[in-house]
Amino acid sequence: NMAATSSSPAAATNAAAATADKDEPQLLTLERFLGDRAIWHLCLGRGVAGSIAFSLCYISLAYLTVGDSVAIFFLNPIFSALLAWPVLGERVGGIEAASIVCGLLGTLLVVKPPAVFGSAVGAEPLNPTGVIVTVFSALFCSIAMISIRNIGKRASPLVLAVWFNGSSTITGFLS
Repeated sequence: NMAATSSSPAAATNAAAATADKDEPQLLTLERFLGDRAIWHLCLGRGVAGSIAFSLCYISLAYLTVGDSVAIFFLNPIFSALLAWPVLGERVGGIEAASIVCGLLGTLLVVKPPAVFGSAVGAEPLNPTGVIVTVFSALFCSIAMISIRNIGKRASPLVLAVWFNGSSTITGFLS
C-alpha cells in the first residue's frame, strides 16, 4: 500500500532531512567553486579567453590613446553577434546587420587606414600594432561572452568568476 509507505516514520525522517538541507548554508566544496567537472573545459576556455582579452587591452595602451583603444575594443559586440550565429544558432536580423555595418564604418573613422583616407591632413593613421592588438582583444572578449552564453545556467556566476580570476592570475604571471 503506497499510502502506508509514504506515512512511515522513515519517509517522514527523509522529508524532514530534505527540508533541513534547503535551510542549511551550502558547504564550501570544490564543486561549488569550480562547478561540475563536465563543464570545466568550457569554464577554462571562458577564463582564458577573458584573460587574454584584458591582457591585450592593457598592452594596446602602450600603442594607442585610451580613447582610440576603447573605441576599437567596442568591436566586441559586433564580433559577438557574428560568432553567436554559427556557435549558438542566434540569427542576425536586418537591424542587427545594419548596426554591424555602422559599427564597422565607425571603427574605420577611428582607425583611419591610409588605404581609405590617404595621407590627408588630420587623418594620421593609428599605430598598426596597437590596432591589431586591440582588435584581437575585442575578438577574445567576444569569445569569452559567447562561452558564457554557451555555458548558460550550468555554472553559477561564482564558478565563472573563479575560473576567470584564476586564469587572469596565471596570465598575469606569464605576461
